[in-house]
Amino acid sequence: MFVSLVIAFLFASAGIASLPSWAFYLGIGLMIAGIVLRQWSIAVLGRYFSRTVGVQEGQAVVDRGRID
Repeated sequence: MFVSLVIAFLFASAGIASLPSWAFYLGIGLMIAGIVLRQWSIAVLGRYFSRTVGVQEGQAVVDRGRID
């Protein structure tokens, strides 16, 4: 992830695939927001997080409303 950020900054400073500066910073912002969202999701899921999608034994599946 961090390599992507470095490459993006290097491309911008070298003038490769030039875009307006606002588009560059918007892209960097979206990339950082995606990283933060992923890390937050992993923290919230805790032990239920895995790289493969599935339901683990003992895990409640909520298909509508709230679980209390």
